[in-house]
Amino acid sequence: NENQIHLSIFDFGNYCYAKNILEFSNLYVNQKDTIKLIAGNTNNEKEGSASFFITDIDAIVENYKPIDSMDFNNWLLIQYIDNLNTIIYGKFSCTYVTQYEDYLSGERERWDDPERPDTIHFEGSFAARR
Repeated sequence: NENQIHLSIFDFGNYCYAKNILEFSNLYVNQKDTIKLIAGNTNNEKEGSASFFITDIDAIVENYKPIDSMDFNNWLLIQYIDNLNTIIYGKFSCTYVTQYEDYLSGERERWDDPERPDTIHFEGSFAARR
């Protein structure tokens, strides 16, 4: 769909690999509007997918998804669309929780960095060409 975009924001590591990846997918950007951010895929024009990954060169070491609860309001706001020059900008707010595996004992697996937070919140703005 030509009105649907994917946005990725990267933080690069020491050897020029994407260390932290914040992604927004399935965003319908045909008008200025607020899009609810959820975990997983959606075809609803009022919802978009969101995820956050921490990588170590070529592998994901931590996977976060948006918290889906009444206590958290996860959103992306399209503030401006210039269809002539295909420019888009806006802002976002999202709270993520880690998705690491449980051991057979039921304990949580945090082998690479046990001090990494279980919950991360992002607020920011973006400008992109589509």
